[in-house]
Amino acid sequence: MYDALVSADIVTADPDGDAAQLVDLLGLPSPRPNAFLEPQGHGFRAVWLRVQRSMRSAPTRIEVIGSRPRTEPHDYVVERIAAQGSRPVRTHATVLAASDIEAVRDRLVSSGVRHRVTPASDDFPFSRIWVGVTADEPTGYDPSVDGGLWAEVVPTSHSGIPAPPDVHDAEPADALRIDARRFLVADLDAAVRSLDSALGLVPDPVSSDSSAKYARYDFAFDRSAGIELVQPLDPDDELGRFVSRWGAGPHAIVLSVGDLGRCEEELVGRGAEPSRTSRGTGDERLLLPATATCGTPFEIVQRCA
Repeated sequence: MYDALVSADIVTADPDGDAAQLVDLLGLPSPRPNAFLEPQGHGFRAVWLRVQRSMRSAPTRIEVIGSRPRTEPHDYVVERIAAQGSRPVRTHATVLAASDIEAVRDRLVSSGVRHRVTPASDDFPFSRIWVGVTADEPTGYDPSVDGGLWAEVVPTSHSGIPAPPDVHDAEPADALRIDARRFLVADLDAAVRSLDSALGLVPDPVSSDSSAKYARYDFAFDRSAGIELVQPLDPDDELGRFVSRWGAGPHAIVLSVGDLGRCEEELVGRGAEPSRTSRGTGDERLLLPATATCGTPFEIVQRCA
């Protein structure tokens, strides 16, 4: 039912400045003029960053977004951000592209799931579904409904996501792609059940190690980023400390690259200070300090062939 994750977002007070910082640090393509979005009165400004020039190769983008004065009642970005408190990583929405948005709505209605629909307008000529809130309580988000994703569903035809290539074109070894947006949860099993019930999302088999339980959600377009839910089990490791201090919610943006060693060298050359970690044999990762990435942790993994 769902084709892709539209974006991995970063909430910030300075979308333009922080977007420029990420472009320089990660070596991303410079944003085009149409990458800057600030519809009048809707209460936000966003900068959409491609991680490759071709979105067919890397359809999910980084969305750097901040609140602005609002006169239109549709989006409630200010309230959605404020409701997440002072945690350093917040989201305005986890935006999913669906080929049949009416089927998504029918499922929500038949299951009695809290949601509201923003009708098409001049600024957004398509309907949008917001999960966990209602028209009567547009700011009364219930995280138990969708595992804390703050999900928004839009039609694939209006998402900016292009149709995937017919064949898997070869990519340069250093090409970046967004692999996943990570959310930390207090109870992984409960989150998995809620996403299945509300949105019909079913993960790959749940896995675990000594430090955490993991669920991965992938989408129809195979180069789209996925969603990773993690329940920390070790209160003394990085994820355990983070969730103990800040609670459940959005966490890292995970990138993938064909050549991790070369990527590390290029990051160091741009003044970054990546560190190495591992989830186990064959799962080496680069960690970037959140101070260098606008407060949101970034990880880079070796992409499987």
